[in-house]
Amino acid sequence: MESSRAEAARLFGGRLFNAVFHGEVRSCLRSSIEDAQRQNAGLRIRLRLTNAPELTDLPWEFLYNPTLNRLRTQALAYGRCALFSPPKAHRT
Repeated sequence: MESSRAEAARLFGGRLFNAVFHGEVRSCLRSSIEDAQRQNAGLRIRLRLTNAPELTDLPWEFLYNPTLNRLRTQALAYGRCALFSPPKAHRT
């Protein structure tokens, strides 16, 4: 049951990601993530939804980048920010 919930969250989060990040916005995000990774830092995205209040109640914590094949964000209770963390280094 848990895996079906996780899959539903990934599916929803992927659709949300694709709706928000496309075209030039996605290219800018990709460049920003790469810059943050080179600096071994995270990337904070601030969603300013004052002109679209109907979007404030969306579960932004499910934002999922399907290209990375993992949940890359944490939603914060204040300001609706998304934090893109650099991937963890794999130990061999």
